[in-house]
Amino acid sequence: MVIPLMFFTVMYSPALISQPPAIGEMQINLKVGLFGTDHHLMYLIGGSTPLEYLVLDYADRTSLFYENTKFRYNAENGWCHVDPKKTADVLEMEDGDVIYSFTDFRIL
Repeated sequence: MVIPLMFFTVMYSPALISQPPAIGEMQINLKVGLFGTDHHLMYLIGGSTPLEYLVLDYADRTSLFYENTKFRYNAENGWCHVDPKKTADVLEMEDGDVIYSFTDFRIL
């Protein structure tokens, strides 16, 4: 299944990738970056937006193979897998949380 990424817009100062929220929806700022680096992309998304849009856009912008990339964030109870079908509200993510990408570079 291919999800169109045309809903994202980029604002260059500061570098923030945003998606228009639903009416009355609270937005959340999330950072996404490759684990072990200081390079992050900042996203402003609605709390009820599936994170699939965010992780697919991140993989596309950073030229990573989505199929070989895992996303995790450091929740209160330790590292949690980011299920792309879930939302930031369901995962109880807070404003400013960082989602780290882990890429498997092995060639089969």
